[in-house]
Amino acid sequence: MALPLVLIGLVLLTSIVLGPAHQWNQAGIESVTVFEAALIFLVGVTPFWLGFWFIGLAFGMIFENRTSS
Repeated sequence: MALPLVLIGLVLLTSIVLGPAHQWNQAGIESVTVFEAALIFLVGVTPFWLGFWFIGLAFGMIFENRTSS
């Protein structure tokens, strides 16, 4: 269940880090640090995690109501 989310996260991480890093190097800015990359990654992925969590919560409530009745 969690494996697709991990793969999506890895793809997002590489695209977020490699995409801007290439542009930053062209602009003459030093390469981004691991901490900055992780911070950018967390800020970018947080809405997705919240969305998955709310969807899971909604499905959980629906299924719980169906099984209890």
